[in-house]
This record gives sequence, C-alpha cells and structure tokens, in this order.
Amino acid sequence: MNFSQTYVLAVDISRCMACFSCAMACAAFHSKGKSVTSAIDEGVKPAVIVFGDQRGALPIQCQHCEEAPCMMICPTGAISKEKNIIKINKANCIGCRLCYVICPFGAVKIVEGRAYKCDLCDGAPECVNACPTKALTYREEAEIAKDHRYKFFSEVIETYLKKRGVSYV
Repeated sequence: MNFSQTYVLAVDISRCMACFSCAMACAAFHSKGKSVTSAIDEGVKPAVIVFGDQRGALPIQCQHCEEAPCMMICPTGAISKEKNIIKINKANCIGCRLCYVICPFGAVKIVEGRAYKCDLCDGAPECVNACPTKALTYREEAEIAKDHRYKFFSEVIETYLKKRGVSYV
C-alpha cells in the first residue's frame, strides 16, 4: 500500500444492511485465535459500531483524521499517527476519556478503562473484506471524491433534462 496517498474508509449507507459482518471481522482480526469464536471466547470488542433501524444502517469507525482531535488532546501522547493510521498505545493511555469526548465521529470507545478504536487492521481493514454488500470501501480519497462528483452531476443532468421533457438512455 502506498501511504503517500490518502486512503479513507468510506461507507455507502444505501448498501449497509446492518448485518454486523464488519464488526465480526474486526473482532476476529483482533483476537488471538483470529476467528469469531476466539473473539467471543476472549471477549474482544469490535472497533466498528453499527447503528441501524428501519430507515437504514450506518457503521461507525475511526476516520483517521489528518489532524486528529483525539491525538491532539491526549495528555500522555498515547495516540499517535503512523503511516496515516491513528493508533492508540494502550500502555500509555490513562483512561481520561478526552479522546472519547472530542471524537467528532463517536468512534472512540472505552474498553476496560482504556481508549479503543479502529486501527484499520494495520492498513488492510478486515471490515471491508467482510462486507457482503460492499458498503465499505478503502480507497484513495481522490477516487472517492471523483465517484461522488460523477454521481452528483449525473443526477443534476438527468433532472435538468427531465424538466425540459428530454429523455435519454
């Protein structure tokens, strides 16, 4: 993986069905036995949080901000950035919860008195591989922006043409 590029974990909420495959994959990856069964036996908590109801679903995980507020506010320096991944050194965490409070995405959790969050599985997020609907992607930020612009302008053009009574295939 080329860490000079900015890769982001993106969610297409229209595809998420709250199946929790991402959460199970996360827990399995972080378990000693590397399986869902091991994660359950070991009590491993997934770093991804899935919210969902009849209107839709949304997996929430750390966005590894360029200027991460959690890293800036940490009084012990337990939160650092390595190869564009925001990581927590649990040994240095004092459990003050400042990162939990300041995270704009609600992605930091407190587990056993220490901060806990997505570490992107060290650059190869298992949640992306596990998602059956491909609602989660890990791609270059510029590529995602390009896709969103294309979709937006396609919708604008379609609306414009419909208002003018023009149909196209």
